[in-house]
Amino acid sequence: MLNQPAISASIIISAIATAIVTWLGYHRTTQTFGNRKVSSSIWVGIFLAGWLATAMILGAQGFFLPNPEQQVPSIAYSAIPLVIGYLFLFASKSFQENVDSIPPHWIIGVQLYRILGIDFLILYFQHQIPGEFALPAGIGDMLIGITAPLVAYLYFRRHPSARTAAIIWNIAGIFDLTLAVTLGVLSSPGPLQLLAIQSPNELITAYPLVLVPVFAVPLSILLHLFSLRVLLGKKR
Repeated sequence: MLNQPAISASIIISAIATAIVTWLGYHRTTQTFGNRKVSSSIWVGIFLAGWLATAMILGAQGFFLPNPEQQVPSIAYSAIPLVIGYLFLFASKSFQENVDSIPPHWIIGVQLYRILGIDFLILYFQHQIPGEFALPAGIGDMLIGITAPLVAYLYFRRHPSARTAAIIWNIAGIFDLTLAVTLGVLSSPGPLQLLAIQSPNELITAYPLVLVPVFAVPLSILLHLFSLRVLLGKKR
């Protein structure tokens, strides 16, 4: 259990705020760009709310904590919403059109929340999570979060290099998340633990820090994938 009220509050509030802002940006797109198929906006809202609520309830009940009797770690189920969210892009024509209509700077700027990677660094300096995970994940997230508004602004101002910068930023963001997940698995108690043997990464599956791998990380990957789809589909 994470005994840091300020960090716990920042994680929970950030998760809720991110879900709301993400939905509002998508909902506004359905109204601003002439696409009147607002029904997909309702389904997106239900999906995000249900996803976050499920993550919070299961996380608070300890569902994602390591269990030696499980062949598949419970944390692996966090990939299900990611797969559903991406497949929905191909299953719903209205959702696809709405995603393609999202201004690139919106879908980039929303990832400002990644700056909360500083929480990992704080917990590391308090000797609560291992450096093998905290340092790469925390610094990487902070860099992506800090640069999100800058990249979004460049695209909004139609800077000549904005599209290239945005594509590189998205790829870097996906790499950061992939690295963080890999290090999280390798440093957490379980059959795959190869790092941090003396001080395993136990808090990452405890509530509320578990909201990061089961909600924030998959959502961030979806946003990166959607952003790349929009960027690569637009001409210079």
